[in-house]
Amino acid sequence: MGDQVEEKIEDKAGLSISDPESGSLPPDPGASYNVGTLPDVEQEARDQAVKDYEEAKKAVEEHEAKVIEQRAKAAGGEQEAVAPKAATKTSSSS
Repeated sequence: MGDQVEEKIEDKAGLSISDPESGSLPPDPGASYNVGTLPDVEQEARDQAVKDYEEAKKAVEEHEAKVIEQRAKAAGGEQEAVAPKAATKTSSSS
């Protein structure tokens, strides 16, 4: 029939927008179509805006990953705390 091209989608775990601990980013500075045609001062400002955006994006991703990890540990700790109680109940009833 035809070649099927599968899109490779990155599986990035992140917090939902409504989560109180989710991060927010400034608007993406986007691509510069006139690279090399801007005056030096404007190009430097644009480069700095792109750099600042990338740093903010990385900080948000790291923060959200940390929050997700903490929540997973807390959920795992709750399950471990419940499991021994259930085990003692079954062992005491036998």
